[in-house]
Amino acid sequence: MLEIVRYVKEKTSLSYHAVCGMLDLSYSNIMRWQVRLEQGRQVINTPGPSKVLPPVAAACLDRDIRMLTHGKKRTQGTTDLLRRYAPFVSRRDFYYVVRMARYEYNADYRHNLRRIHWQTPGMVWAMDDTEFSHETMEHKVFLHHLQDVAARYKFQPIVGDFACGDEIAAYLASIGDKYGDPLFIKRDNHSNLNCQAVDELLDERLIIPINNPPYYAPYNGGMEKAQQELKKALAVRLDYKASSPGEHMVSYAENAITDLNHMHRPCLNGKTACQTFFGGKDKIKFTKKERRAIYDWILNYAYHILAKMERQTQRAFGTAWRIAVETWLRWKGFIFVSINGKVLPNLSPNFNHN
Repeated sequence: MLEIVRYVKEKTSLSYHAVCGMLDLSYSNIMRWQVRLEQGRQVINTPGPSKVLPPVAAACLDRDIRMLTHGKKRTQGTTDLLRRYAPFVSRRDFYYVVRMARYEYNADYRHNLRRIHWQTPGMVWAMDDTEFSHETMEHKVFLHHLQDVAARYKFQPIVGDFACGDEIAAYLASIGDKYGDPLFIKRDNHSNLNCQAVDELLDERLIIPINNPPYYAPYNGGMEKAQQELKKALAVRLDYKASSPGEHMVSYAENAITDLNHMHRPCLNGKTACQTFFGGKDKIKFTKKERRAIYDWILNYAYHILAKMERQTQRAFGTAWRIAVETWLRWKGFIFVSINGKVLPNLSPNFNHN
C-alpha cells in the first residue's frame, strides 16, 4: 500500500494528504506506517495486547495441535483447544499454527501414498544413528546403523559411544572393502555423517551421497523402521537374559542383526534379507569412470532443475539433487514408483535433460 501511495505521489506531485484522499485511505495510518518503515520497525502490528507463550506451553500447544483430527480443509477440536490456550496465544496466531500443522499432515499423507520400490541390492545404502536404553542398563548406548535399502540387509553396527566422523569413515571403508561399495548412500544431516572424513571417503570411492530433507522423517521411512526393528530385537534379548548388558552389548547387537537378516519378509516376496542381498544375479558394479559420468549427469540435471526454481538456496539445491538422483534411478530401471498402488511409467531411455 505504501508503494502505491508513493508511486501516485511521485507521478502527480500531490501531497500525501491529497493522495490519501484520492485513494480513500487513512492519512494518519499512512503517515504512521511511513515513519515505522523509515525507522526499520514492523509496519503493521497485530491488534490487541501481545501474548507471551511460555516455552513449555509452546511445546504442549504444538503437540496438542498435531494430535487433532486434520482434514483437507478443516481441523476438528480447535475451538476447545483454543479456549485452553487463550491466555497465552492470540486467536490469529493459534489458527496460523493449525493451518501449518494441517498442511504438513496432508503433505505427509500424500507423500506416504507415493512409494519407491528398490529393485537392485547393493545399489543404495542408508545410514543413521540412534540411541538405545533399557531398564537393565546403567547407561544408554549409541548405534550407528547401516542397511542396504533394496535388500533390507543390515550390516553389523557400531555400538557404544556416539560415533565420530573418523570412526564412521573407517567403518564405511571396511564394509565397502568386504561387500563392495554402493553407488549411492542416504544419510541424515547430522554433523558426524557430513564431516570432512566421511565426505573425503565418499569422494575417493565416488559414492554419491543423498541427504534427507531436514525435519522430514517420512523421506527416510525405511531406515526409521529399521532402527525400530533393531531396538526391539535388542530389548527382547535383554528381557530374556540381561547379564552384564553393558559388557555384552556388541554381541547382543550382532546377534540381533543376524536374526533380522534371516527373517522372512513379505516385501521381499517371502525371502530373507540375506537371501536377497547375496542370492540371485551378481551385483551390478560400476567402474570409477562410470561413477564419475553418473555423478556429472546428476549434477548437471540438478543445476538444470535449480535454475527453474524461484529460490536458488542451498536447501533448494538439496531438493533438486534428490529429484535428479531419483530421475536417473528411474531412467535406468533401478527403481519404480507407485502412487495409490498404480505404477508410474518409467522414463524414456531417450530422456534428455537439456
